[in-house]
Amino acid sequence: MSRVTEMRTQMLKDSQDKRQALELKKTKAKHMKRYKKVVTRNETELEGLKSRYKAKVTNLNNELEQKLSEMRLRQDSRVKSENERLKSELHDLKAAHEGQLLELKESQRKQINNMSRSHEESIEAMQQKYMKEQLKWKTS
Repeated sequence: MSRVTEMRTQMLKDSQDKRQALELKKTKAKHMKRYKKVVTRNETELEGLKSRYKAKVTNLNNELEQKLSEMRLRQDSRVKSENERLKSELHDLKAAHEGQLLELKESQRKQINNMSRSHEESIEAMQQKYMKEQLKWKTS
C-alpha cells in the first residue's frame, strides 16, 4: 500500500499545487485588474490636473497681457499729456522771451535816443560856448 499511498499523496499534492497555482493566478489577475484601474484613474486625474494647470497658465498670461496693454495705454496717455504740457510750456517761454526781447529793444532804443539827445545837447551847448568865446575874442 505504500505505493498506492504514495500515488495518492502525489495526486493530492498535484491537485493542491494546481489549486494554489489557480488561486495565485486569480489573485494575480484580480490585483493586476485593480492595479490597472488605479493607474487609469491616476492618469486621468493627472491629465485633468495638467489641463487645469495649462488653462490657469493661459488665463494668467492673458491677464498679464491685458494689464500690460492697459499700462501701455496709460503710459502713452501720460506721455502725450506731458508732451502737450511741455509744448505749452515752451510756447509760454517763447512768448515770455519775445516779450522780454521787445522790452529790451524798447529800453535800448530809449537809451540810445536819450544818449543821442544828450549828445546833441552837449554838442549844441559846446557850439554855443564856442560861439560866445569867439564873440568875446572878436569884440575884444
